[in-house]
Amino acid sequence: MNSRKWVIRLCAAWAAVLTAIAVTVIVIDPYWHYHKPLEGLNYQGKNELYNNNGMLRHGDYNALIIGTSMTSGFSAGEASDLFGENFIRTTFLGEGFYILNENTKTALKHRKDLCHIIRSIDTLWFVTDAHWLGGNDYPGYLYDENPFNDVRYIYNLDVFREAVIPTIWASLTGQEGTADGEESADERADQYLKGSGALDRYERPEKNTDPADPAETEEWLSYVRDNITLNLTDTAEQYPNTEFDLFFPPYSILWWDTINQGGPGHIDRRIDMEQYAVELLLQCPNVRLYSFNDEFDLITDLDNYADDIHYHPNINSYILKCMKEGCHRITADNYRKYIARIREFYTSYDYDSLFPEG
Repeated sequence: MNSRKWVIRLCAAWAAVLTAIAVTVIVIDPYWHYHKPLEGLNYQGKNELYNNNGMLRHGDYNALIIGTSMTSGFSAGEASDLFGENFIRTTFLGEGFYILNENTKTALKHRKDLCHIIRSIDTLWFVTDAHWLGGNDYPGYLYDENPFNDVRYIYNLDVFREAVIPTIWASLTGQEGTADGEESADERADQYLKGSGALDRYERPEKNTDPADPAETEEWLSYVRDNITLNLTDTAEQYPNTEFDLFFPPYSILWWDTINQGGPGHIDRRIDMEQYAVELLLQCPNVRLYSFNDEFDLITDLDNYADDIHYHPNINSYILKCMKEGCHRITADNYRKYIARIREFYTSYDYDSLFPEG
């Protein structure tokens, strides 16, 4: 065989291999980038950064739970049963307002019948730039609309090894799929509360005696305004037929202790920021706003928490039921009383009592 024929055959063999890989990835599509999940395949992709966008584009749903780790304990099945809708849940760990809004818009674009969105408003991220991208390394080739960079998905060793092959094997052996993100309440509780308790994991900062700086406060309020308007209400106003149930998650009393340790006036400033966000959100007619920062018994019971902010999945279940019943809803008529109530509690709480040995 001469060298020219050998090169041609080698190139043909490589082309056949590459074509076979591409066809396999595109047909199975373990992260649902190109199409809906196929019947008979038990999908095993477990990378949320890959799963989420495909679920938003091609999932079977008309209602959505989206948020940070504050929403990871929600059960889409429980939400579907409560509200009589077909929910999916997409969680973006450690992300801010911008990433959540961009993915909310993806859902609204691809699901014209999307009627209901439940989303966390993490007061933790109030003081971030409105275009802050968070700390995760997103596979942008899956999230954008550019088909040419999909080569990084099609010829991705990790995708093939961690999702394609396990999906084929699970489908052949009858294993259940795991790509929908649903776990039982007990499994989720075990993951959240495994190991030591919240107090053991908490490192109390040193007490600062400097009062809150008024100029800094004005800057922080501008962050709140930009995040709420650009990454929440502007989108809600563009989709008036979609109902948005938004909630402030109940961080533990340890989180409030961190704020209090910051110095005089720092808790008042945090509450002022929350009030400003409330006033902006209440201007949007298709937004229903809930807060659980006045659930004082819950927040001060550290058995509910794995650390200073992450709570037991039972709390997620409680939040869903409150939304269904209209409990803890913040309205134009009651928000001032709500703000006064939490201000009184958090500014007068005996934080040192949390640390009897200190």
